[in-house]
Amino acid sequence: MNTAWGAMMGSMTKEIDEETPLQVRLNKLTSAICKVGLSVAALVFGVSMARYFSGCTRDEFGNREFVRRRTESDDVVNAVVGIVVAAVRIVVVAIPEGLPLAVTMTLAAAVSTGRVLLR
Repeated sequence: MNTAWGAMMGSMTKEIDEETPLQVRLNKLTSAICKVGLSVAALVFGVSMARYFSGCTRDEFGNREFVRRRTESDDVVNAVVGIVVAAVRIVVVAIPEGLPLAVTMTLAAAVSTGRVLLR
């Protein structure tokens, strides 16, 4: 550690908790995408529930799916579970966990081929 080589190796092994400007921007973008995804999922959930319970949805034969006091409780539960699953799918698809990795790999590939113009 007392030599130049030791100091250089010591500085390379230290962990840096500071985020780069690219990481800060990607984190902001990721949180914005998550917020939009959650709001779209909430909107889809609300509209789908309202359409189902108002009797606007129809099955494959053209019959109303929900008729008050005539629809069995099992059918109602299955429909509500299907609506919840659709909303959860939107949330899962909207959360970009791999976005920072994809941007980093794309940037590294572009730099190695010389296709990036640095500003």
